[in-house]
Amino acid sequence: MQMQDLNDTIAFVKVVVEGSFTKAARRLRLPKTTLSRKVRDLEQRLGIQLLHRTTRRIGLTEAGTVYFERCRRIAEELEQAESAVAQLRDAPRGWLRVTTPPSFGMKVIAPLMPDFRASYPDVRIDLVLSHETLDLVARDIDVAIRMGPLQDSSMAARKLGALSRHVYAAPAYCASHGAPAHPDDLVRHATLASMTARRPTGHVWRLARAGEVRDVALDPVMTADDPEMLIPALLAGGGLVLATDFSMRPYRSAGQVVRVLDGWAASDVDLHAVFPGGRVQPPKVRSFLDFLVARIDLGDRAGQG
Repeated sequence: MQMQDLNDTIAFVKVVVEGSFTKAARRLRLPKTTLSRKVRDLEQRLGIQLLHRTTRRIGLTEAGTVYFERCRRIAEELEQAESAVAQLRDAPRGWLRVTTPPSFGMKVIAPLMPDFRASYPDVRIDLVLSHETLDLVARDIDVAIRMGPLQDSSMAARKLGALSRHVYAAPAYCASHGAPAHPDDLVRHATLASMTARRPTGHVWRLARAGEVRDVALDPVMTADDPEMLIPALLAGGGLVLATDFSMRPYRSAGQVVRVLDGWAASDVDLHAVFPGGRVQPPKVRSFLDFLVARIDLGDRAGQG
C-alpha cells in the first residue's frame, strides 16, 4: 500500500466516523471536494462501492462495512502515534479544568496553583468545586480529584496517596466531658458526623484496632455534607469528629485538637486523580499529574496528642 492509498483509507474512515463529508472535511482541515475525491479514488482502487450517498446522509455498503471495521483501528493507531509524537514537541498549554471536593480544593489544590503556573505559565486553571461525581466527558473536565473507591472503570486514574483517619476532640471538650478510651464510650459523647458516616440505618463510625473492628452507631448532635463545616464546632468544643489526619494537621500543630481513642482508627481513604482514558495524555494533564504526585504530602507529621 502506497502512502496516498493510506491517506485515502484514513479519509474514508473519518467520513464514516463523523457521519458526513462536511464534518469529516472540517476535522481533517481539507476541502470537501478533496475529501470526496479521496474516497472515490479508494473505491476505484478497490473496485467496489463503499458508501451509499444521498443528498442528506451517507451509508455503508456491505463491502464498506467490512472495510471500515478492518481499517478503523489502523486509522486510530496512526492518529494516536502522531499525537504521541506531537506531545514530545508541544509544551503544556491551554485551559486545564479540574474538579475536586470543596475543602480539598480550597486547602490543597488552589494554594499549589501559583507554583504550578510558575513552571507552566501557558496553562490556565479552571477549578470546579463539587461534592458530586461529575461526568468528566460531558462537563469537559480534564482531571477529577476523587476520594474513596473508584466507581467509573472507563476512566484512567493515578493514585496520589491515602488519607488516614482518627477521632478528634478539642482540649476544651475533653476538659469538660472527658476523653473516650474505647469506641463503646462514644454513646456518652456528643459526635459531629459527615455524610461519609451515613448508612441506611443511621450514622456509623467503623473503627479498628489490632484486628478488632467496631461499628459504632451514632446519635450525632450535628451533621454536614462537607466535613469542613464541622471543624468550627469541633474547635469550639462542640463534640467529637472522625476526620483525616491530613485535614487536622494544622489544628494539631497549634494545639487546638487532640486525638482520642488511642490506637483506634477508621480505614484509610484513597486519593486519586481521575482523567478520561487514553494511551496519550495531553501535555497539560500529564504535567499536572506529575506536579500533584510530587507536591501533595499526605503524611501525618503532627505530634501525637
